Amino acid sequence: MAALDIDRVKTALVIGVTGHRDIREEDREQLKNSVRGVFTGLRAQYPSTPLVLLSPLAEGADRLVAEVALLPEIGARLIAPLPMRKDLYEADFEDPNSLAEFHRLLGRTDRFFEIPLVADEAAVSHPGPERNLQYEAVGKYIARESRILIALWDGVKSDKVGGTAAIVKFQTEGLPTPDECNPLPPELFPVYHILTPRVSNPHPQGNLPPFHLSVIYPPGFGSGDRAKKYYERAFRYLDESNRLAAKGGAVLEKKTEESKAPVIEDLDT
Repeated sequence: MAALDIDRVKTALVIGVTGHRDIREEDREQLKNSVRGVFTGLRAQYPSTPLVLLSPLAEGADRLVAEVALLPEIGARLIAPLPMRKDLYEADFEDPNSLAEFHRLLGRTDRFFEIPLVADEAAVSHPGPERNLQYEAVGKYIARESRILIALWDGVKSDKVGGTAAIVKFQTEGLPTPDECNPLPPELFPVYHILTPRVSNPHPQGNLPPFHLSVIYPPGFGSGDRAKKYYERAFRYLDESNRLAAKGGAVLEKKTEESKAPVIEDLDT
């Protein structure tokens, strides 16, 4: 019988990615270094916890972060929620090299799946409001499932449907819900924001230098220090649970596997 893979038994820290597609080529190595710093920092803080990255593998930020996550020294697992059926999504990648890169990364995922259509397929098949709704849908999924969101973002707030600013807001303020009477508060988590120049905005405004890392916490905490302590404590509890799971042997591993909730919720299809 094959040996149990302990990292498949442990509860993972799920990390999502959002960011710009039009990353400048000259910034790629610096951005990779910044993203690598995020992952290595999490590895050092939570050594017993496996990492899972959610990335739709769009051009730009999605793929850059996926490449770093798959480095041997990071060793994260990659799951790709696609915003629509794969053949429809591939129309985004007109350059044959981009399409080949998409297929290469898709081949390195643990699994991929397609977000159900929220609009008419004929309308989604070409650029426009309906297709943007699909990008928003996959962004909502990532915000809902991620405990940390890495955002390669120029920091410019925007109301663009499915845009980076919107996904950052979903992560820190919650998803819009039609049920205004829902008594349960949304479960909110931090954003690791790397200030990112882009082709359409090469000089982001503000006092911070490009590639600066800052953490955006949900506003309800009132202070960044309070929020930082809260999330670090929660993730330490997770790491300690995983450490004990590894120490407990095959019996505890089996019980953990049977009792824990799934890391990634299945979509209703």
